[in-house]
Amino acid sequence: MTLYPIPKERGIYYVDMKKKKLVKLDINGKVKWTERRRRTLMAEYDVKFYIDTFQKIPIFATPKAKFIDYEPKILAPIKIRKDGLIFEKINAGLFGGKKYSGFIKEKLKKFNKERLSIRELNLTPGQYAWVETTKDYEYDFYKPASKGIAFVFKIEGTQSSKNDK
Repeated sequence: MTLYPIPKERGIYYVDMKKKKLVKLDINGKVKWTERRRRTLMAEYDVKFYIDTFQKIPIFATPKAKFIDYEPKILAPIKIRKDGLIFEKINAGLFGGKKYSGFIKEKLKKFNKERLSIRELNLTPGQYAWVETTKDYEYDFYKPASKGIAFVFKIEGTQSSKNDK
């Protein structure tokens, strides 16, 4: 068993098991979205959410990743497609729904006294992000927050931590 200190600063931290330290992720991306409206009897539109990165992206070698979440915003793990798409909602009128969602399942342990969470993910090589989310009360699911923050990172199966743009 390895014990880690409670982070002093708010944010999300990658647990580097090899080096036995916490690596703070920077806010290095922003959620952007596009909307296309169609004229029909009912209000129908398509919404696509993308990640726009603006800083270096950390690379981690292990596909079984553990994070300590000490961020006050509601974050969710999401896989980024090669075209940057993370979420798409088609015909978002009366019968609308999700067409693509990059949200991934996680193992979550919350520690309310300390206001932090330990979050474990099983990932394949590719780009991921912790994105700010908001609840879609109309359809009762979470979606990326428009203009929300993102902590983008990449998983490679063979190398240790380094930086990439």
